[in-house]
Amino acid sequence: MSLFRYFIIVISICGYLEGFTQAVPGEASPAAPTQLIERIPQTEEKDLSAEKNAVESWEAVLKKDKTNQIAWFHFIENTYYSLLPARSRDLNNSGKQKLNELLNELKQIDDDSHAYHYLNYLIKGKSSDGLQSLDLAYQRRQEIGLLDDMLGKAIIEKNNAAKKDFSKKLNASGIYNSALLEYNQNVLNSIEPNATLLTYGNADTYPLIILQEEFGLRQDVKVICIEWLMNKNYADNIIPGLSKVGSESELVKMICEGTKDNIYLGLTLAPACYKNIESRLYCTGLAFKYSEQPILAANSIINNWKSLFKLKYIKSNEDINRNYLLPLIILEKYAANPQEKKEYTDLIELLKAQVSNPKKINQYRD
Repeated sequence: MSLFRYFIIVISICGYLEGFTQAVPGEASPAAPTQLIERIPQTEEKDLSAEKNAVESWEAVLKKDKTNQIAWFHFIENTYYSLLPARSRDLNNSGKQKLNELLNELKQIDDDSHAYHYLNYLIKGKSSDGLQSLDLAYQRRQEIGLLDDMLGKAIIEKNNAAKKDFSKKLNASGIYNSALLEYNQNVLNSIEPNATLLTYGNADTYPLIILQEEFGLRQDVKVICIEWLMNKNYADNIIPGLSKVGSESELVKMICEGTKDNIYLGLTLAPACYKNIESRLYCTGLAFKYSEQPILAANSIINNWKSLFKLKYIKSNEDINRNYLLPLIILEKYAANPQEKKEYTDLIELLKAQVSNPKKINQYRD
C-alpha cells in the first residue's frame, strides 16, 4: 500500500500522454550543483493526524467485531504508517514491538486470516517470507490496496505475466490520480535513454510502471525501487553481494558506483540515500543524474521542461508536486527573459505556499 494514500479517481490521461519523447543530457549551460539545494519536500514534518484518526475509528469497529477483516486491514494499515518515522520505512523498536503484539493478537483470533498474513507481510517486508505472506493475504481477500504490493512482488520475482496483470488492475483502480501520473511522466522526461532510475516508495514507483506497461512509455528505463532491495535474490541480481549491504545510503552508493549504467535518482528518496554522493548528483528536472565527472546540467532542465514536461496538474494540491520547486528555482535563475522568469516565479510562489517553512525556499533563490 502507498506510503501516502490517494483516493482520487484517475481522469482519462490519453491527451497529455501524446507527443512523448526521450530526455537528453545537457551540454552547454552553466552548471547547477544539486548539492547546494535541499530537497524541499524533505523539510516537511510528517502529518499523522489522518492516520491516527483512522486508527481510532477502525479500532472502535473492531471492539464490536474482532472478526471484521476489512476493519482489521484498515486498522493495521493506518497503525503501520503512523508508526513510521518521517521519510523512512525503518520502524524503531517500539514500533516493531507494537506490530508484533498485534500479530500475536491476530494469531489467537485466526492465524490464517487476511489480516494476519497482511500484518506479517508488513513486518517482514519484501523478503521471500514477506512476499509469501503477501500472496496469502491477497488469496484470502483481494484488497484493492494490495495491488501495488502485488505488482512489486511480480517485478521482484520476474513474473512478466503477473506484472502486466497487476499494472492493468492498478491503473483501473484509480489509486494513482492524474497529477501523480503526470509527475511520474515528467520524471521519465528527465532521464536520458537506457538509464536506470532509483525510486523509494509507492507513489514514485508504481505510476512509472503503469506508464511503461499500460501506455508503452519509456520502456528503456529500468526502475529499481529501494524497497525491492530488501529481497536478497533481487538485490544480488543487480550487483552480486548487494544484499549484504545494510543501510540505504550504502545500497544507493554501491549501485551508483558499481554499475556501468547511467544512474538517476528520484527527488523523492529519503535523505539518507543521498549521503556521501551529493557532490556527484546533478538535477536534470525531476531526477538527479549521478556522474563522477562534473556535467553542465542546467541545459537539461531547460530543454526537458520546455520540450517534454506536461504541466496540466502542476497546480494541483499534491504533496509530490513540491518537488517541482527544485528545477523551478534553477529555471528562474537561468530564465531567458523577464516574462519567462515571471512564469517560473509565479509557480514557485504557488508551490512555496504549500510548505511549512516557505522562508527556507527563498534561501536557495538568493
